Amino acid sequence: MTKTLLTLLAFNAFIGISQINYTVDVLRLKAKADDCDGGSLLGCPNQPQDPIFNVWVTDADANENTFCWIYEDDNAASYDTWIDIQNVQVANVTNANTTYISVEMSGFETDAVFSATCNAESGDDAIENRQLAQQFDISTIPMSTPYVAIVDIAGIYFAEVQIEWVDPSANIDELSTKVSVYPNPSEGELKLNISNNGNYQANIYDLSGRMALSTNAENGTTIQLADLNIGTYLLELVTLEGVLIYREKIILR
Repeated sequence: MTKTLLTLLAFNAFIGISQINYTVDVLRLKAKADDCDGGSLLGCPNQPQDPIFNVWVTDADANENTFCWIYEDDNAASYDTWIDIQNVQVANVTNANTTYISVEMSGFETDAVFSATCNAESGDDAIENRQLAQQFDISTIPMSTPYVAIVDIAGIYFAEVQIEWVDPSANIDELSTKVSVYPNPSEGELKLNISNNGNYQANIYDLSGRMALSTNAENGTTIQLADLNIGTYLLELVTLEGVLIYREKIILR
């Protein structure tokens, strides 16, 4: 079977997904806004930044979730500096008929005399109304794997988001109970025990969803990990037809 045909089979298997469950968390925020009423940074040194961030998460099934952050007179929200926040789960959606997840944002500074709100007020600076920051194709993100990305609007307002999804109807082949991987944690190699004497593909992804290693595999295969950085990865074992039979998080130390 040709590589092209295998790719098409894997793709067709994916687009057959009718519903997914997904979560979207925001991990950090950053603003490149000067809070100087239109002036330059040099004209207003050490001014506190007062950014307000809105994030919306939408999909093809018309699900919409949103969250707003207000930093009024908050020196922690300084210019071009990441604000570490307690992870905020903006979306937790089940049974969505979608092949993508969109992240939209708006951002502005508040010069409100009294309590600030999540709506832009006249006279504020660096106002960016709601717009698409990035649309994520689900097929590019491995299932059940936290995927982290930085999105922005206008190069002014930034958010670090984490996306994770699962197909609740996906069935892992019965072979999953007949596969073992050891040692885990590993110090440089993984050994596979597979009760079925077939040929497989072993794919290893990092926590951003990028493929770090891919190799042919069968019962007794040893996978060398020496070229990978120390950390946590996801191992997936699939048949040559693209059917997932095994998935496990592995730790390289």
